Amino acid sequence: MTQFPPEEFYAYGFVAFPTSPNASNRARYKLACNAFDAGLDPITASTPQVADQAITMWPTLGWVRDFEFAADNRCDRAIDSYDVTTARKLIALGDDLGFRKKPDRGPYLIAMSPGSVWSNADTSDTVAFNSLDLSDCDERQDFDQAFREWSRTLRMPTDKWNRNQNSPCGRWWALEALDFLGNSANEYIAQTQ
Repeated sequence: MTQFPPEEFYAYGFVAFPTSPNASNRARYKLACNAFDAGLDPITASTPQVADQAITMWPTLGWVRDFEFAADNRCDRAIDSYDVTTARKLIALGDDLGFRKKPDRGPYLIAMSPGSVWSNADTSDTVAFNSLDLSDCDERQDFDQAFREWSRTLRMPTDKWNRNQNSPCGRWWALEALDFLGNSANEYIAQTQ
């Protein structure tokens, strides 16, 4: 957060896991990190001014040096340096806004606008808040789709944010099946009613 101060951004978000990386959850961390890396818009010369950007952070211990994260093992390094203490504080602040219905395994994508909210812990009604619970995601395509959806949502005006989005991972297979089946799915549904 000190590398990219929240106060400078239109909206500021995090990938927040409630537990530290370990042998039993490292594969999910890796899926989330790869989707985070591939699914969010990179900063380029055409990127809007900082005050117009919504940024999502992967909290790390210490300063991130570009050369350390430029190689093919960037996600391994990001996982090894994951700052779970900060993530838990962010989850707790999100809980103050009522984003979780029940504690779960995460990760949670949590964003607030204006970005300065994270610095002053303001949870008033004037704060725009959005979250997405990825606790049900277990497959690469689930994480990929979730991060693409997150990126799309953060580009919307804050009055269009969904505030608390349920885990999307269980429903995409059904939507994809409906796309594949087309009219035959509609006919089947009509016959079973």
